[in-house]
Amino acid sequence: MKLFSKKSSEDQSGLTDSSLSVNPELSNPDNIDSIFTATNPESPNDAERDQLFMDIKKKEFSREAEIFKALGHPIRLKIVYGLLKVGGCNVKNMQECLGLHQATVSQHLIHLKSRGIITSERQGLEMVYTVNNNWAKCVIDNIEKNQKDPDFD
Repeated sequence: MKLFSKKSSEDQSGLTDSSLSVNPELSNPDNIDSIFTATNPESPNDAERDQLFMDIKKKEFSREAEIFKALGHPIRLKIVYGLLKVGGCNVKNMQECLGLHQATVSQHLIHLKSRGIITSERQGLEMVYTVNNNWAKCVIDNIEKNQKDPDFD
């Protein structure tokens, strides 16, 4: 059983992440009060709600966003998934399993490594890559759980 699947021709888009348009209201932290409205009858009182909003406004989520951006490409998800399953792998094995050029795999590895998701270690003449980020492991675990869900589309 191969842990890395062959890439289909429609996935041969390269390294560019798809661009998404962002609702300006969501990108402005000053609009947080209008975004989050209390609809739950057990919701916090006004003072608790104000404190929650202040706490939310202070959060940056920059590191988490970088991890999600790095994992936002199907090839990078396949690489991280495969590395987690085998415990480590070199570029040659990855490129053979994915059916991609070595340069393409290397570029994706550079992207993942620069975000702190994977590390590399020299073993003889080759570099072996492993996943060292708990967030990435959690994302892959949740993807696997949800793919087993009959309501997963």
